[in-house]
Amino acid sequence: MDPVAVLQMTSNAAVAEVAREVRERLQRVKAFLTAPSSAIPRG
Repeated sequence: MDPVAVLQMTSNAAVAEVAREVRERLQRVKAFLTAPSSAIPRG
C-alpha cells in the first residue's frame, strides 16, 4: 500500500511530507532486497 495515497486523506501538510519520506525509504529497502548479491556494497 502506498503511504502517500493513504495519508493524503488528511489535510495536514506535515503528514503528507512524512508519507513521501516513508515511500522513499520503502523504495530504497525494496531496491536493496531485490538487488543481485554482487551489487550489494560490502563494508
